[in-house]
Amino acid sequence: MKRIAIIGAGLMTKPMVDYFIDKIGYKVTMLNRTLEKAEKIIGNRPLGKALGWVNNSNEILDSVIKNADVVISMVPKPLHIKVAKSCLKYKKNMITASYEIPELMALKDEVEEQGILILNELGEVPGMDHFGTQMLLEEIKNDGGRIISINSYGSGIPSFESNNNPMGYKFPGRAVRYLPAPPQTRTSRFPASGSSVISFAVKKHKNV
Repeated sequence: MKRIAIIGAGLMTKPMVDYFIDKIGYKVTMLNRTLEKAEKIIGNRPLGKALGWVNNSNEILDSVIKNADVVISMVPKPLHIKVAKSCLKYKKNMITASYEIPELMALKDEVEEQGILILNELGEVPGMDHFGTQMLLEEIKNDGGRIISINSYGSGIPSFESNNNPMGYKFPGRAVRYLPAPPQTRTSRFPASGSSVISFAVKKHKNV
């Protein structure tokens, strides 16, 4: 029986847990800083186990990863490095839904030497948009077409009837990730209406 380690218990993890346990009968160990969140997702399912990741402990992380067949890292980007180094130690394959970051790319030689895979960008955005684009490119080439330009918007463009926010963007995760705060407010709290935050973000994106 395959053993899956999921590090993190964010909004995107429950469908994975449901699939692995309920659909294909894999064992799942979920490690998360807040134990209660992991316990809620795992529920009382015998094939699931929830553990608390106290103080981002290397010992706790290692104990989970060394007993897994595949590791899925669903933590903030800076913590992917900690997970990746544990995967290197125990020669475990690792999957993330995050964009590639320089710190992970710097591990390329070690990853190849250990003969493992660290696969990034395997989520909705990025991930499914890449696969869809590649399928379209191959179809065009097979039909004898020539591609002279391509612009990809991922899966962030909502259908017209659901396009109900000022940015015209579909947020696949927490919207705060896409709404940067003005530099002068990043170190202190301040009252702000939702519309003012959106307005700032729109201006920010238009200037990119």
